[in-house]
Amino acid sequence: MGKVTRRRFLGALGSAGVLAGTYKLDDEVTGGYSESDMSLIGHRGVSGLESDNSMDGFRRAADLELDGVETDLRTTRDNKLVLSHDPFIVSDEDLHVISTTDYSELIKHSDLVLFSDFLDWFETQDMELYTEFKATESIDPAIQMMEERRLSENVTLMSLMPSHFEFFPDEFETAFAGSITSRIMFERLEGINPDYIIPHYLPFINSTEHVSGDQIDGYWMLSEKTEDIRDVLRTNPDMLISNRPDIVNRIIKSG
Repeated sequence: MGKVTRRRFLGALGSAGVLAGTYKLDDEVTGGYSESDMSLIGHRGVSGLESDNSMDGFRRAADLELDGVETDLRTTRDNKLVLSHDPFIVSDEDLHVISTTDYSELIKHSDLVLFSDFLDWFETQDMELYTEFKATESIDPAIQMMEERRLSENVTLMSLMPSHFEFFPDEFETAFAGSITSRIMFERLEGINPDYIIPHYLPFINSTEHVSGDQIDGYWMLSEKTEDIRDVLRTNPDMLISNRPDIVNRIIKSG
């Protein structure tokens, strides 16, 4: 996806006196798909092949020559930014809540990656980064770290929570990663105006109502089933965040 974002596009329409609404480049489902038309992003690194949010997963994404990676951010009790989807770590049947435990203790029970260490690696890559925030307290320090590294052109700030978007600065692109593709999701978008709308894949995405009424830029999907991946690709998404981008690439190349 280019840098002519939804926000900038709508702003240009507004200044020209044109009624602006959400848009999508491809509104029709077609029978084929093209490798060059879509950004392929590794979900939590490449979580279908390596551990979630692990450096091994991110390196695997680079080896697969993906367009980018997605990761999740949380904050420890001692204000360390770490990569984790879940709010806790389970070790030997003990549960360690990330927000109420110091990093030095958490690292005894896991391979939890510091965001700073990840960024040190990411800076050396020609990739996009989709950073999903799980808690408000992670936003400002994470943005500061990325601004210090001048990464705003390579990063999209993402959240499922509408309240987070008021903390996202204009120099970063933004994405709403909704869990439902329905009228309810679009009602939650009122006043947010993200650059991209990226809902979770659901089996009914090919319905006539969905295709004609919803403006979707891409999907994130946990499914590794070939038929599900083919269904998503037939919608010509601008981007796809996948656990198994290797399977996605194989399907694309096979036609």
